[in-house]
Amino acid sequence: MNTAPTGKHFAVLDGLRGIAVLTVVLSHLSLLHVNPFPVDFAGIGKCGVYLFFVLSAFLLTYQFFEKGVQGAFTAPALANYFWRRALRVLPLFYLVVLVCGITTRFFAADLGGAGLPYTMTLREMVAHFLLLEGMGVLWSVPVEFKFYFLLPLIAGGFLLTGRKGVGWDVILAVGLIALLHHWFPATALNLGTVDLRYFLAVFVIGSLCASIAFKVPFDRHPRVASALAWTIAAVLILTVPSIYSAVIRPVPAGYFQKSLLLYAILWAVFLYMALHAEGWLRSLLTSRLLVFLGRISFSVYLLHFPVLRICHAVAPGSRWIGALAFVLVLDLATASYRLIERPLSRIRMRDVGRLMRLPSAA
Repeated sequence: MNTAPTGKHFAVLDGLRGIAVLTVVLSHLSLLHVNPFPVDFAGIGKCGVYLFFVLSAFLLTYQFFEKGVQGAFTAPALANYFWRRALRVLPLFYLVVLVCGITTRFFAADLGGAGLPYTMTLREMVAHFLLLEGMGVLWSVPVEFKFYFLLPLIAGGFLLTGRKGVGWDVILAVGLIALLHHWFPATALNLGTVDLRYFLAVFVIGSLCASIAFKVPFDRHPRVASALAWTIAAVLILTVPSIYSAVIRPVPAGYFQKSLLLYAILWAVFLYMALHAEGWLRSLLTSRLLVFLGRISFSVYLLHFPVLRICHAVAPGSRWIGALAFVLVLDLATASYRLIERPLSRIRMRDVGRLMRLPSAA
């Protein structure tokens, strides 16, 4: 959900972000029975969200590594970091919450007694504004935003081990993950919770991947990287519940939703290998469609569900309505990206400071 680091990694990571949001949308298309594709994708939404978490931790940690201790941990740099994170995530999130509250209060009677995309009382709106709750897909935003406050500590710990301290990074990460798994096991996870502690291990794995990518380049082995990435991709495809049920044994749609560490490790390894891969994999991840989908992924993620709900209400169980819904989601997300996300991303703290000084200067 974040901007990618500069340089050769940009397109690949945007493509991965596109894959992440595709898994969420495909899962909801299947759950609403409007999936235009022959494969049932129900139950893979959390897989995509965990990829978003790994990517966020990777991208932001990598940026800390690029700046170094002296460049990343000054007061202005940290202030700019928090400013950009808030500006990147909160405005569109708050807008969706506001729409939920307005439609619930004034238009619920015309919407079948429900708000759009979610029914939300005033108390629930306030709780969402304070990042204490998260209905539907909104749950991941409070989780990720809370992580932003811990990221400088995690990135700083990896930076302090030095350029060749990958072994210590692994030890630190594994130790922290073990403690988190002991105190906050996935078996106790309530899906939809905004409690960061249950998901922190996923972010830590993403940050560790950034440390390894920065300190241990794999550029000289593109064929090995490609082979390993395709192998991981095959394993990830096998975790689609309908495919797993057909190949191994029947499982319910939500069978892998609490497999946080499994997905985090698989996605982190895939990400690392994808950075150095060649051939079809690189062509796929840098394709114009996936890269564009990755750039608008945050808008797609937050705005797709109301469109899918409306289309489902119009023609429940229809495959063609699912295809139409997907096109409408892309159009709406593109408009949101161009009118909201991209303009906000260009605002810097110095611009705000300059505007605040104008009245006094006059």
